[in-house]
Amino acid sequence: MMDDPRPGRLALLLAVVCAVALTGCGPDLPSTLIPSTSTAWSPSAADEVLTVPVPSATWDDLGDAPDRQKLDVAGPEVPGFTDAPAGQGLQRYLNQQVDWGRCDSGGEGFGYRCARVIVPLDWNDPDGRAITLAMRMRPAENGNSDETLFVNPGGPGGSAQDFVGSIDTTGLEDYTIVGVDPRGSGDSTPVVCGDLEQTDALEDADWSPDDQAETDALVAVNKDFAAQCREHSGALLDHISSIENAYDMDLVRVLLGQRRLNWYGVSYGTWLGAVYAELYPDHVGRMVLDSAVNVTDRDSVSQADGFEQALDAFADWCAGSSCGLGEDREEVLGAVSSLLDGLDGRPLAVGGRMLTQTLAVNGILMFLYQDTSSYPDLAEAIGRARSGDGDHLLRAADTMNGRGDGGYEQLAYSFPAIGCADATDRGVEAAIDDWRDDDHAAAPVLGRAMGVGLSCPTWAAEPAAQIRITAADAPTILIVSNTGDSATPHEYAQWMREQMPTTVLVSRQAQGHGAYGEGSGCLDGAVTGFLADGAVPQNGLVCTD
Repeated sequence: MMDDPRPGRLALLLAVVCAVALTGCGPDLPSTLIPSTSTAWSPSAADEVLTVPVPSATWDDLGDAPDRQKLDVAGPEVPGFTDAPAGQGLQRYLNQQVDWGRCDSGGEGFGYRCARVIVPLDWNDPDGRAITLAMRMRPAENGNSDETLFVNPGGPGGSAQDFVGSIDTTGLEDYTIVGVDPRGSGDSTPVVCGDLEQTDALEDADWSPDDQAETDALVAVNKDFAAQCREHSGALLDHISSIENAYDMDLVRVLLGQRRLNWYGVSYGTWLGAVYAELYPDHVGRMVLDSAVNVTDRDSVSQADGFEQALDAFADWCAGSSCGLGEDREEVLGAVSSLLDGLDGRPLAVGGRMLTQTLAVNGILMFLYQDTSSYPDLAEAIGRARSGDGDHLLRAADTMNGRGDGGYEQLAYSFPAIGCADATDRGVEAAIDDWRDDDHAAAPVLGRAMGVGLSCPTWAAEPAAQIRITAADAPTILIVSNTGDSATPHEYAQWMREQMPTTVLVSRQAQGHGAYGEGSGCLDGAVTGFLADGAVPQNGLVCTD
């Protein structure tokens, strides 16, 4: 299952877009081999090559989203809506030619090429309206490989095109790297919501209501935001789920002549990869899932728990480093709590804006996504805010939320649209009760300030089928995770390993979101060995370097 998403908690992407540095692993890494996924293959033009599998199992007791808004979908079409290709049925989409051309910007030094393909808006109505997917390709460094590695940075809704430039191909020279912006995101047909002022109204709201008036105001601002998304995105909101994104990826796989889908996905990218593996187990090649989300129905560990544990680790460092916030963990945590409590009733002026409690906690989370190298900057930002200068935390919050001077990044809108399609809910009151009962207790400093997630309970589209993931018929899949991951706690990777029987798990003893490419020769070597040579590391391996 997915954590309840909302702008202001743009989890699963922002701290993992740094460059990925790949290193070899020592010869003591135990491994077996899986077969090569050679792609010397051309797709058939028959309809049966392209299928639309229905989930074989679903979660049926997770709520029926009782408070979602039922609004008219009439309105202007989203930029990127188009006519289906010539022909009939699914076959018409297989007749496309992928024309790789120069990208509008970026990547010239690597020979990047960009392309667009057309996919059905509704996969069950292939003769209806269509949308576009944008993708970027970095050619294999050896110059003559047919192997493709598809990559996704997370989000949901992060730009996979941009992520292509973050992959260091050392050890992966035989792979062409391709990033496909998921439907509704990036340069693909986008989710469109409100303008800067309208989105600010959501982000500047008090997400931790103390009374009924504040609760009513929070519900209202969420409903307004959802209505804006419905008005400007129309029917796209009804066809934005990861199940439909998996259908898209299988079409792209066929169009690019790939017998199997090789995959490296981070955070939400682990969910999209797992959904694909559930729906298309026979099409899975070498798949790496980094920083797993919760694919189970367990709820004993929440995202708030992960961030609270990360804050505890920061507090221990801070106390031992004379950071100025306290002499021991409790004093440091008290300083953070005092700052957030004070901002709840009296926001801090920063230029023409206000640093609210909600924005301050988002700024703190932005630092906690990262590893211990962010600790000095976090201590400085908190210290300055306590002294009346909230500029550092506000800028961190803007980065977290994707806010710039001209507006918000597209991720601010694709994130709730995809997340609320993938996750169901039990309504507004249940969300508030869960926040007060669970997050307050499990995360006493951050849980209350992070606030109650009301994007999905007030959303203006129904959730998709709640697909149950086991991928029992898929080949070996590699899961990697940091033991101190803040945004996707390590327990999620362990639960994924238990629920998906063909997976193996390699862990790294470290803080931060995103395990691969962070300097562990052991873990990085396990990943490159798996992707490049099919070497399967020992399940349960823990890397301590």
